[in-house]
Amino acid sequence: MLFGGMENVTCVILSELLLRADVGTSSNFAYNSLVITVLHELCHHWFGDLVTLKWWDDLWLNEGFATFMSYYSLERDPAFEANKLASLQFYMQKYIAYGTDERGAGHPIIMKMQKTGDTKELFDNITYHKGAAVLWQLLNYVGEETFREGLHVYLEKCRFGNAELKDLLNCIEVAAKGGIDIGYWAQEWLHTCGVNVLMPIITIEDGIVTQLVIQQSSLGTPEEYYRNHRIDIAFVYQTTGTTEIIKDVAVEPTECTIIESVIGKEAPSGILLNYNDKTYALVRLDTTSVQFFKYYIHIMNDVYGRYLLAYYCSWMNSKGLMSNAEYSVFHPYL
Repeated sequence: MLFGGMENVTCVILSELLLRADVGTSSNFAYNSLVITVLHELCHHWFGDLVTLKWWDDLWLNEGFATFMSYYSLERDPAFEANKLASLQFYMQKYIAYGTDERGAGHPIIMKMQKTGDTKELFDNITYHKGAAVLWQLLNYVGEETFREGLHVYLEKCRFGNAELKDLLNCIEVAAKGGIDIGYWAQEWLHTCGVNVLMPIITIEDGIVTQLVIQQSSLGTPEEYYRNHRIDIAFVYQTTGTTEIIKDVAVEPTECTIIESVIGKEAPSGILLNYNDKTYALVRLDTTSVQFFKYYIHIMNDVYGRYLLAYYCSWMNSKGLMSNAEYSVFHPYL
């Protein structure tokens, strides 16, 4: 079997390599991998079997959704929620997609396919994991209730038939009751390739934030391409050992976005953009935050937050933006 499973109607087939995982004897990672694969194949009964793509251009409607829903479901299961392993495993897969995108080897999530024989290139980490990541972002963009309602309408409307991207987008727009330009979101996320890099530039006076700018750049594209992002930002404070989360911050599709909501706040010791990993973007830490987290990363009591921070440092080190000596402090948290 080429992959871990196959979603035949009424008969899901799984690789026996996965089935050897046992909750009593296997590692959490191995057992989670089994559960994620089972959920992925079960999800295909809706996204793939109940509603089938009209043509290969929209393969991500099957694979991106099944990948997204498997991790999304597992994160919300109390038996798995505590160890955050589903989130960690999902980010590992996103990180591979980042690597493909930043070196210019990626492709748009939606590609025109002339014949079935051309589709092999679509079964990759861009379709599966970048596709899942932008769906996660769409959920945060429109809100969970709207997203769920839109999917319900989509599955009911297209059941036992064929669908394409416009069917899904129309259903979500109906659920959103206006005010959201889903078409623009699709253009900037589904029809382009590459990955953005976000970096904070903070100005502080007398211990108070007077300005926070998020600078955006892009990798893997012939020219700079800016996108809308919606992220959480972590302000970490050494004096109190606490972390304040500024939620749902809008980053505009421009080189620099001024974040008005943090002006007047107590200046943080360190900043982490894209806390909770809501968008598909790499993060470059500012110099002050690097120096702070080198000694106080343990202040972040969220294992996933520390993991994201360490992975961003890993990327910075690979690009020569952080020395090996500095990175050696963060590596144990991966």
